[in-house]
Amino acid sequence: MKTPQVHALNLIRIEGREYLADTGYAAPLLEPIPRDLAADYETTLGRDRYVLKPQDTHGCSRLELYRDGVLRHGYLARPEPKTIEDFGKVIAASFSADATFLNSVLLVRFYRGRSVLIHNLTLVESEGNKSTMHALANRDQLIEAIERRFEMPREIVAEAIGQLGNLQDAWS
Repeated sequence: MKTPQVHALNLIRIEGREYLADTGYAAPLLEPIPRDLAADYETTLGRDRYVLKPQDTHGCSRLELYRDGVLRHGYLARPEPKTIEDFGKVIAASFSADATFLNSVLLVRFYRGRSVLIHNLTLVESEGNKSTMHALANRDQLIEAIERRFEMPREIVAEAIGQLGNLQDAWS
């Protein structure tokens, strides 16, 4: 991330081998990825390509998100363990009025080989290497799309959407 130490993931050791498992990045990383890579590990779905680089000299792993061929986001996974207290300032900042996730909608549902994503007023359906984008005209259509595509109760979705400020790009 642009700001260090704002994202948590799991580093798992099984029979002496380390794996990266990230369930919170809204990426189609459906299986743990080995960290002892000799070459880039790529996962592609629709217009997105995720690249996990081999560990650097400090034992860190870098994940990069390319959207439509352009590097849009990423993070550096440091192997040292952290406690919840290490994220205290980041957690507190996430409740400020201008915090990204209080001013954006990002929902993703993954299936084998396909996904449904809602990012603010855009619905993206991906299958294989193709993505179809649909513009949502307003917050009412956003609520309807979330209810239909993610099977969430309309009342809860409407309440949450009603609390959002100006919609921001979650990947900037």
